[in-house]
Amino acid sequence: MPGTARSHKLIHPYAFYARKIPLKQRCLAFVLTGFGSGLFPKAPGTAGSLVALSLLYGFGFLKLSFINQIWVCVLITAISIGACFLFFNILGESEDHQSIVIDEFAGMSVALIACPDHILFAMTAFAMFRLFDISKLFPVNYIEMQFRGAKGVVLDDVMAGIYASTAVFVGNSILKLF
Repeated sequence: MPGTARSHKLIHPYAFYARKIPLKQRCLAFVLTGFGSGLFPKAPGTAGSLVALSLLYGFGFLKLSFINQIWVCVLITAISIGACFLFFNILGESEDHQSIVIDEFAGMSVALIACPDHILFAMTAFAMFRLFDISKLFPVNYIEMQFRGAKGVVLDDVMAGIYASTAVFVGNSILKLF
């Protein structure tokens, strides 16, 4: 029965790594957990965000044109919503488990939009994203409560990414004045 303690134990994303689970579902779990980063016992969201930052920075996201960065963010967000939707559809639940960190990838990609191509700015975007994601300032908290299921899981992180991107942009603009 959904919602009971027993069902939560059965639906834990760790369970999807078991060999008796079909390969497609194990692959889905691998994506949902941010290539396993969401399985960290402490601060899985931070771990997922660090993996997202490493991949995005490593693959040259900051070197892309602004419009291409937007397209990559849209693609990552769509994949995130789709993966969460499949996961929730399989289980018949819509609870955001802490090991599901694919939403952090969408949020971090947005946080890095228009970020100067320098590791210090990227790390600042990471710190700002985590601050806004954890603090759930309005409208991040509103989005999380208003949208249930896959959209709510991902879109609150996208909003936190918008806050982080704005903070880095404003900070960079102020630095250019000096």
